[in-house]
Amino acid sequence: MAPASASNWIKYVPSEWSTPPLTNRNQRQWIIDIDEPLRWNSYPGGCAVYNTTNSTGPSSTWSPNWATWPTVFPISPGTFINGRWTGAKSQDWFDCRNWDDAEVPIATSNVVINAAYSPSNHCVIGMNINPPTAYAASVLLTTSGAAWNLTVQNNGVLQVGGFVRVVNTSNITFSGITLLNTASITAGDLTITGNSSILPRAFFRSEFATTSAAFNGP
Repeated sequence: MAPASASNWIKYVPSEWSTPPLTNRNQRQWIIDIDEPLRWNSYPGGCAVYNTTNSTGPSSTWSPNWATWPTVFPISPGTFINGRWTGAKSQDWFDCRNWDDAEVPIATSNVVINAAYSPSNHCVIGMNINPPTAYAASVLLTTSGAAWNLTVQNNGVLQVGGFVRVVNTSNITFSGITLLNTASITAGDLTITGNSSILPRAFFRSEFATTSAAFNGP
């Protein structure tokens, strides 16, 4: 599982190694942390270097001795919600690490991008050219403060079986869905709800004539 280039003399080094104990994380957070290449150090000097304990200097030189250091990884309880966007690693819709249950949404997933859940990044379909089709049963993008956006680009396609909703109760920030390049979206219906009669704060916009949007509901 180690996401490192070396094939031996490597080990996982948690960020709290120099100042234990380990922080409580839920299962998804532990998986993401262990999957992070920067958490793995290489010790090309062999056994002697590998087994040496070091907690000083830059983190790239830290070296816990897992044979003697406490090996309890505290896991906090909690359930995981399918379709809840966290953006924990990047903006990429297709990176499972960005979703609360570590699963990319499928056609039965009710996608929620909500500022109340403190996502780390905006959501983008089409980080690379010609991405696979993104699916959802519904999409709800909502905020009462910080701006959160969903962008479809680079020939990206979003197919939603039901509704798409953008709700922004803030009178300061703008949040919404943007189509770029030759992106497209199909859904049952679209509702945009803002909080300002003077300058709407929720949006659905198409930036190019080559994009397409089809809503089949009323």
